[in-house]
Amino acid sequence: MTPVPPATENPPGLSSQEAKALAHPSRAGIAEALGGSPIGMTVSELADRMGLHPNAIRQHLSVLQQAGIADATGEAALKAADLSLLTAARELSLLQRLGEYPEAIEQASREFAPHQVAFYLRELAGEFHSYYNAE
Repeated sequence: MTPVPPATENPPGLSSQEAKALAHPSRAGIAEALGGSPIGMTVSELADRMGLHPNAIRQHLSVLQQAGIADATGEAALKAADLSLLTAARELSLLQRLGEYPEAIEQASREFAPHQVAFYLRELAGEFHSYYNAE
């Protein structure tokens, strides 16, 4: 019996890099899970859903990110958000405070001061509580 050569054409609409990344069943499952979630999923959520170790999920995500299938920052989901609904000053202030989270994490990491994250979160919770009670 003559062996059948592998297919050389990519599925329609996929580049060769995307097709290669999605050829692994776990990566295809991760891409499907992320595609069905409007706000994305954490590594822990993906690990639970896929039955894989979080480190394996991170490895697969890295391949998907390099292929342009997954977004490391969640920026795509944020760009699609309709912020025109946020009109009150308190809403915008809370949104701005939420946007400071990555910076707070970086600063705490640079200064070896994990307590700063707790302080930031406590202040954020206080602002959210004030917003919720005012509305």
